[in-house]
Amino acid sequence: MAAQFEKAVVTDEGRSLIAGSEGTETALEFTGMATGAGVYTPEQATYAELKVKTALKDPVQLFPISGLRKYNTETALIKSVLSNEELEEPYNWNEVGIYARLKGSGLDPVLFAIAVVLNDGGTEIPAASPSTLMTVSQSFYLKTNGASPVTIEVNHDVCALLEDVGINIDLETDDTTTLVAAINEVNALAKELQWMNTHNRYYAAIADDDGTLIVDDDDTIILGDWKYQIV
Repeated sequence: MAAQFEKAVVTDEGRSLIAGSEGTETALEFTGMATGAGVYTPEQATYAELKVKTALKDPVQLFPISGLRKYNTETALIKSVLSNEELEEPYNWNEVGIYARLKGSGLDPVLFAIAVVLNDGGTEIPAASPSTLMTVSQSFYLKTNGASPVTIEVNHDVCALLEDVGINIDLETDDTTTLVAAINEVNALAKELQWMNTHNRYYAAIADDDGTLIVDDDDTIILGDWKYQIV
């Protein structure tokens, strides 16, 4: 059974990126999702402790962002497809981080947001072998608080299919950036739907009649989670 991550926290460095993007044409660019084996006690997993983090405790793997969907001026859905394909040693997946930077800044990405599992209770990720190969579609709803454009760093080595990252390019040109991003987004969605179907566990963000995502008092997006059964 997959481990339950605590609520994702946007770090101080992440909030600085948002502030640097607001009111400008500089895009907030998400560059990768990292997983790690760091162990967090409840005291180490508070908002106050996590918001000052600049790195994962024990990073193990780093994956490209496979898709991004901007729901409104406040919220973005970030997706990545995680795999153990080249993993040599198993580990407990206890922490995950989203990395970002201001597009065109030339600076190294910073830890934009972090989420953790308490007390080493994370999912065990096995080392790669023919019998243990696995992929996981991981999604994050993040508050971007009106940051100007929001985009992803496109990895042309990640394959995919097509959806709503914005298919607005001229296919007679060499500009395949948007197409690759769109294909990656659909591929991630397909893997996520496959996981839901296999585990008979379906979830989605809940929106009101106007299409605005519903959040709680802490601005955390509320997900509907249900199982199909015959009654």
